[in-house]
Amino acid sequence: MRKIFIITVISLIVVAVLYGLYLTGTPGFQRQVRFDERRIADLQQISRAVSSYHSKSGRLPETLEALESLDFFVPSLSDPKTGERYEYRVVTEVTYELCAVFESDSSIAVKPRFPGLESWEYKEGRQCFEREVLVKVQG
Repeated sequence: MRKIFIITVISLIVVAVLYGLYLTGTPGFQRQVRFDERRIADLQQISRAVSSYHSKSGRLPETLEALESLDFFVPSLSDPKTGERYEYRVVTEVTYELCAVFESDSSIAVKPRFPGLESWEYKEGRQCFEREVLVKVQG
């Protein structure tokens, strides 16, 4: 009877651990998610710096390196895992694109969505976000 009890307890522990891994993912997967969250935080900070640059100069920066030489706080212009620079491209006078390579899908992270804020949803692989700076109207 004691052996049955021990086997049952061990089985329940194994099932609980496996279920926990199913819900949260493996440690390696969680690491990928954390890298992706860092990438999004970097891109959001770059986006704010690009907007500030545009507000001060009246134009978009030609490259991300232009943000380094001025008074804009940008903690990182590079991917936290690979060290590769994020992609930046001017599309129009007020529109630009930021790109990064993601290791997971943003739908796996349950985060609140606030209406009116820019979407930073992504899929695994290379993802680009087109952004537009606000232009002040003279008047």
